[in-house]
Amino acid sequence: MEKVIVFLVVTIMSVINVNGQNSTLEALAENARRTKDHEALVEVGYKFWKEQKYGEAANCFRLSAELGNAQAQVDIGNCYLYGNGVYKDEAQAVEWYKKAAAQGYKYIYFRLGECYADGIGVAQDYTEALKWYKKLGGELGEMGEKYIMAVQNKDVDLLWEVGCYWCYGDVRDYEKAFKCQSMAANLGDADSQCELGRMYYSGTGTDVNYAKAAEWFQYATNQGCAEGQFLLGRCYENGLGVNKDTKKALELYRKSASQGYKEAKDRLAELQNTEQQKQFNPDETNINNITQPITNQVEELNGDNIYSRIVSLKSQYPEGTPWTNDNKYTWKNANQNVGFYTGRGCMGFAMLASDAAFGNAPVNKYFDINRIKVGDILRINNDVHSVIVLSINGGKVVVAEGNYNSKIHWGREIDLESCEFVYGITRY
Repeated sequence: MEKVIVFLVVTIMSVINVNGQNSTLEALAENARRTKDHEALVEVGYKFWKEQKYGEAANCFRLSAELGNAQAQVDIGNCYLYGNGVYKDEAQAVEWYKKAAAQGYKYIYFRLGECYADGIGVAQDYTEALKWYKKLGGELGEMGEKYIMAVQNKDVDLLWEVGCYWCYGDVRDYEKAFKCQSMAANLGDADSQCELGRMYYSGTGTDVNYAKAAEWFQYATNQGCAEGQFLLGRCYENGLGVNKDTKKALELYRKSASQGYKEAKDRLAELQNTEQQKQFNPDETNINNITQPITNQVEELNGDNIYSRIVSLKSQYPEGTPWTNDNKYTWKNANQNVGFYTGRGCMGFAMLASDAAFGNAPVNKYFDINRIKVGDILRINNDVHSVIVLSINGGKVVVAEGNYNSKIHWGREIDLESCEFVYGITRY
């Protein structure tokens, strides 16, 4: 009987606690409304939002916005733009953005430029879009201006540049990148056709679609593009988007390699070594041993071996070697579970070093900072920079990195607690 009473008391107290929290939040909202405290209304709105009470959050944002709070004007504008807590109304969103902009809220200038450039909530107007991009200034404003010029003039080089910025730059927007590369690809630019194929392949800015990826690689190949030949070869080798055809893959690799494409040369060398191994070990058992997944070999490696393989790259990529977002690299193994197939800049160098250490081992992503091992790639600085781990010492790691001040840098020590870790990539 006592146990039943205790259980009932605990249950009732829990309900009271939950209801108490809700009533406290509602009381805060009511007090902010009554006192017309626009800052408090925004704060309470965020708390409602965190609890997924979007209607209540939108009400708080609207009241604060009506009291002249620029941040709230942006927040309620976003609610209308995406239909969160209110009926979707893009025109209403733009009106609120304009109110914030009229108060000098600079962060909304780019969004207004986008609205006019793409006809969101207003009639499409490139002149008006340019006005907002110029008013914003800086790198973002410049990219907005370049986008308008590229679209108006059908300039594939500018579309490529802007697309790569949104995909690999400090500020990422994969949907914008996909749109730019799509336009340039449809205008016949082979580089953009390859990039668009990569985006379909990895599901960057769009859904994964191997058939579409192979189709765009084929368009680039038809123009004699070495990169397109290599990428299409990978599709045929792995049977992704096309029927598996090793002979076709080899033919494409050879064409690409004959034009000096390094990744095609490397893949041909790997295939040749595998074929030589089979010739030296003709019996079925040995062949099966040779073709076992490389993960079995990787698991036998230790941190020292992985470290040695990575730092062996120093002879080819010494300290200070130029390395920017123009440098890119593609995983050797198509068996990757990280959402992308090719990396540029810092990620490209980290992928190159990872392949040097682990060969064709599968690629996997994790989010637990406590899992870090030597040879792992870390995405840090709030999803802006990538490094590869050389050694671990307590709460710190020593790394190698590309695009560090536009160069390759070896040996920087990073504090894991303050590095703004986003995710890790491992081959173990």
